[in-house]
Order: sequence, then C-alpha cells, then structure tokens
Amino acid sequence: MHPDTPTARPPVESKLTDINSRPTALESKSTHHWPQNSPTKPAPGAAYKLTYVPTGKVLDVNGFSATVGLQLQQWTSTGGTNQQWYLQPNSEGYFTIVSHDSGLVADDNGWDTSEAAKVVQYTAGGGANQQWQLIPA
Repeated sequence: MHPDTPTARPPVESKLTDINSRPTALESKSTHHWPQNSPTKPAPGAAYKLTYVPTGKVLDVNGFSATVGLQLQQWTSTGGTNQQWYLQPNSEGYFTIVSHDSGLVADDNGWDTSEAAKVVQYTAGGGANQQWQLIPA
C-alpha cells in the first residue's frame, strides 16, 4: 500500500463495519486513485469507493437499499453507485461518509467501541458516531 493511502477512522474509535481494525483505502471515482496532492483532503463533490485493503472488497450498501439502519458490508467492487461515497468535511479534520444513492451516512450503530461494532447507514445527525477521520496508513 502507498504510504499516503488514508484510512477512515471515526472519533469514537469504532471500526468500519466488518472491516475491523484494518486499513481502508479511498479511491476517487473519476480518477481511480487518491489525489496525490493532499491525501487527507478529498476533492469537493467527488465520489469515492472505500476499499478494505487485505480483501480488496469495498464498502457496499446491500441491494442499493435506502433503509435507515441497514448494516453496511464489504463486497466485491462492481462499480455500482451503491459502492460510491461522498466525504463531506466536518470540524477538526473529520468527515461524514455519505451514500451516493440514499444520502444516508455511515453511522457507528449505538456508539459501540468494541471490535465487533457495526456500521449502518443512518440519517445524518452530526454526532461523533457519524464523523470519520482520514489518516495516512
């Protein structure tokens, strides 16, 4: 993995869905690579896929669902819009991960800090359980 490849971490220290405690690469939909000029600052309006490095699988919304509370999963990349995410900047270097299709956000369900924490898609509320930090791996 490139040393500037960022990982996504929420400020509440949970893990990204079943992608527990492993680096997650971000790839731009338009360029198919992370912008080299600033690895922790996504291009405004660009959609990204979040890739679990060890498996090569990506963060996925099962069946293109817009169901609030649906657990997110890792899946083989298909190029579908259910695997595309917007990274909206928040305060202090955090980002909200927003589904391309539903506009729902990646949410650490129940503010769980365990290794088995589940990440679901949920209505944006601005809580720390919906904020993620991009950190070079």
